[in-house]
Amino acid sequence: MGTIYINEKDGPVDGPYPVDLGDDTVDTDEIVDDAVTGAKILDGEVAVADLAATLDLSGKTVTLPSGVITYSADAGATGATVKMYHNSASPAADDSVALLNFHGNNDAAAEKAYGRIEAVIEDPSAGTEAGILGFYAGKGGAFNDDPEFGVATEGVSVTRTDDGAAGPGLELFHESASPAALDTVGRITFSGNDDGDNFTEYASISGVLLNPADGAEAGGLYFSAADGAGGNPTIMSLNGTTAALNMTRTDNGAEGATVQLSHDSASPATDDEVGYIKGIGKDDGGNNQEYAQVALGIVDPADGAEAGFIDLRVANGSGTVESSAIVDNFGFWAEKALFLMTEEITATSETVAASLETVVTAITTNGDSDLDNVSLADGEDNGQIKKFVVSAVGNAADSVKITPAKMIGGTQITFAANPLGLGCEMVWNAAADGWVVVSNNGGTIA
Repeated sequence: MGTIYINEKDGPVDGPYPVDLGDDTVDTDEIVDDAVTGAKILDGEVAVADLAATLDLSGKTVTLPSGVITYSADAGATGATVKMYHNSASPAADDSVALLNFHGNNDAAAEKAYGRIEAVIEDPSAGTEAGILGFYAGKGGAFNDDPEFGVATEGVSVTRTDDGAAGPGLELFHESASPAALDTVGRITFSGNDDGDNFTEYASISGVLLNPADGAEAGGLYFSAADGAGGNPTIMSLNGTTAALNMTRTDNGAEGATVQLSHDSASPATDDEVGYIKGIGKDDGGNNQEYAQVALGIVDPADGAEAGFIDLRVANGSGTVESSAIVDNFGFWAEKALFLMTEEITATSETVAASLETVVTAITTNGDSDLDNVSLADGEDNGQIKKFVVSAVGNAADSVKITPAKMIGGTQITFAANPLGLGCEMVWNAAADGWVVVSNNGGTIA
């Protein structure tokens, strides 16, 4: 058994200074027969010499001055040990094996509990014994039922039991006198064995200092994972300065980095969304506003015939996000005819209709030296855009006009002879029930 040193500066400089274990309460200020322990004063500290037998302190309170140190002079690998043993004939789950309570006074000189460490039985079964070590912080002189920090065979738990909005926190603090960019301020590592029983780091999360300047502090989170080739590269990082998410794949294969959104549903159905990405920013009133969204969903969930869609959605000018275009197994569909695709038509004097399913119509005149005509039906949605450009002329004497079914401020826009490169842009105004020319290069509205 090791030696116990007890700080005691008020006793004699030398001479016997034992502890009487016969009393219910033992105070080291008592000077009694040292035959019980063979205690001696060493430089103002009481040394209780090695004991030949275990002392039974059951039912007794030992009062010691501040400063108790366990000490071992063993040259082996094992140091000083303190053992707390609950010798129960009927151990059960949730039994307290041992407690260390930390008490102090408050500012009214009343004794209060400030901390506790408790070992509890999780499983007393022979061969599968398991325990829990709980660390408690006092609040109002008492402790919560669950520890703030718990260690068990399943892992570590952190619990916060107040009614506030904040949950439990874990802080990793690097106290450096010379912080520099790219310093790691904290790191969580996930390690295990490989099939050769070698210790292997499989993943880690690091907090990295990007800018240590006072008033301009910036940091990032780096996520690393074993790459199958002995390395542990950063595969994803979050940059606090640019609010950017970066993903990196380091192998030499054909596939790049991947983001996977999964909806684990027991009853998938057509039009279910399996994931979406939102773009949110402030409006000029300081309110959060969703401006755009990409939704991923199901067209057909049937086994062997699975089909999906991508729905591109944007704010419609009144604060609501609506579908603008859909990509599915049937093709690319425009909800508002906003495809940035171009159709090519050859205009004639007998009239050729422009499509509403594309934004741009490229016109070629037919070369018969007369006025060709391109018609345009009513728009389908408010704000629909239609652009016309003369991309080729069959004859320099050709001219062309655009005649919408309904047009605000006129009935047609005409591009005179040799109109190569000329054109216009129109927007459908549902409230006014007509097309409005918003851009005109060389045309005459009549």
